[in-house]
Amino acid sequence: MLPTGGILIDGMGLSGGDGTRKLTTMNTKTELKSTETHASIKLGIDAHAKWFYVARQVDGATPQPVQKMTFEGLLRFVAKQQCLAREVYTCYEAGAFGYHLHRRLTAKGVTNYVVQPQDWDERGKGVKNDRLDALALCQRLDRFTRGNRKAFSIVRVPSEEEERERAFTRQRQQPGYHALKKWAPILGDPSRSPAARKKAIVAVARQLAVDLWRLFTGQTSAENLGLIYMPEAV
Repeated sequence: MLPTGGILIDGMGLSGGDGTRKLTTMNTKTELKSTETHASIKLGIDAHAKWFYVARQVDGATPQPVQKMTFEGLLRFVAKQQCLAREVYTCYEAGAFGYHLHRRLTAKGVTNYVVQPQDWDERGKGVKNDRLDALALCQRLDRFTRGNRKAFSIVRVPSEEEERERAFTRQRQQPGYHALKKWAPILGDPSRSPAARKKAIVAVARQLAVDLWRLFTGQTSAENLGLIYMPEAV
């Protein structure tokens, strides 16, 4: 910890002053250091289309102030945590953007849990925002990794093939989706050969993967793609 203008700053650029939980934006330009100094780091992630709100807990300490970052910023942040601890655990709620984030995290060697969405307001204060959700997820993750399997419910992550099939089924309820409109003449024509229909299905599924990625990273919106958000289908 080094003093900077009377404020203590740790190795991740986080203020350790009065402990007030203020929303900060992460500096993603910090160089990586390959020194493992902690047993574990837990990250509770509240995921949205453009921004990710992340609460960080080092070992058994109090969670640090929530940070706000982009998708690529999140991946860089996670990589830094892996340099600082032997084990890195993350979790986020299942939602409309599929399981791409889960696969990216696990590919890095992180233990990630996709959890069932719920109301994290344990004390019934009626206050709900992204920062509080990220903090609650982090605290639940700490309990879960310590052996409390009732801290949250884990969602089964489907295979990529299962996810493509599920996505295509949902697409049929999205007549305005641009890729579906393009291939509708083939998909809706029973006289077309099985090979032609399969080609159309694969094309739509591939385009959906690209569009979900653009949506997930904030490069476009559901409206621009002709998609209707259907939370009951998540």
